[in-house]
Amino acid sequence: MDTTWKDELVRGLQHFGGEAHRKELFDYIGKLLQKILQRNLLELCRKS
Repeated sequence: MDTTWKDELVRGLQHFGGEAHRKELFDYIGKLLQKILQRNLLELCRKS
């Protein structure tokens, strides 16, 4: 199942204890997504 933007917002809010400024959430989600993309790229390279 793919993770949605809504799922990432909920995860971000949970990380900050239920309250966060929009910029904090976007920064946190951006870092998470960057890590996921890097990991997926590494896996793809290894399979090649």
